[in-house]
Amino acid sequence: MHFFVLEHIANPIEFLRSQIKLLRPGGRIIFEIPNAADPLYSIYDIPEFERFYWSIAHPWYFNEASLNYLLRQVGQPYEVLRDQRYDLSNHMIWAKDGKPGGMSRFTDKLGAEMEEMYKKELIRIGKCDTLIGVIQKAH
Repeated sequence: MHFFVLEHIANPIEFLRSQIKLLRPGGRIIFEIPNAADPLYSIYDIPEFERFYWSIAHPWYFNEASLNYLLRQVGQPYEVLRDQRYDLSNHMIWAKDGKPGGMSRFTDKLGAEMEEMYKKELIRIGKCDTLIGVIQKAH
């Protein structure tokens, strides 16, 4: 497992292939990466988020299509899942103040159900902040 590592790797295909060699047949690699289709960029187009998000420390940025392309090159069965880590409150603070720090800030006013519905809708439309890759070593 690795969390927010792959976007830092110069050669992600070779990196993943080297990890697969360490697995037993049927073993899995599970990883999380930021999604370049993050809603703060792809829907709301918040300039401060754009300056915050794009980093020289990341030689790669992936969206769902580019991650699928990469994983096809690895040559093992895989799955790409979507997740949304940050809530509507956080996005409202980004829109209002141009910086992070709003996680759960308005949940008492919006309601936990609204926060959850918001996250689920971003996941459904693919404009979520996180992608999860699962690679299984073939038998």
